[in-house]
Amino acid sequence: MTGPERPTEQPTEQPASCPSCGATVRHDVPWCLQCYASLAAPRLPVSDDRAPDDVAPAGVPRPAGAARPADAAELDRIAERMLAELSTTSTALPSWWSRLPTTPAGKVAWVAGAIAVASVALVLVLAVLGLVL
Repeated sequence: MTGPERPTEQPTEQPASCPSCGATVRHDVPWCLQCYASLAAPRLPVSDDRAPDDVAPAGVPRPAGAARPADAAELDRIAERMLAELSTTSTALPSWWSRLPTTPAGKVAWVAGAIAVASVALVLVLAVLGLVL
């Protein structure tokens, strides 16, 4: 006696490759999962007589009060200012951080000691509970 026949599974879609990094990608994802490049079809340039700054990335005119895109020099100044702010922020570690072990063997010993202390504490708690009950 044979069981019901199962329909053979058809492969969904053959994988494609990312045009940016060459990674294999599925057809149902909108971007590459490795380099995050868009897999959508490239958009055609806007073909009217407006200046490029007056057109939003999707080809929709910008609202009246919208900010214009920054030029390269302004972007460089902003990036430099942000990097300077990041370099001056304090990344000081807490004072107890220096007492932690730095070698792999020291870290293993520290973890083993913590497990031993936790085990002893658990045994003591259970012993007290055993005496009470």
